[in-house]
Amino acid sequence: MYKVVTHNQFYLIGKVSDLLEVLEDLSHEYTTLKDLIEDHLKP
Repeated sequence: MYKVVTHNQFYLIGKVSDLLEVLEDLSHEYTTLKDLIEDHLKP
């Protein structure tokens, strides 16, 4: 099982469908993966 932690959410990934749900949720907030990474690297 994998854990994905964002600024305001915590996800547990146990199977591919869980990962797809996380990516769908994040796609509402960020247009690209680069935007997501840059936002999470900000101090």
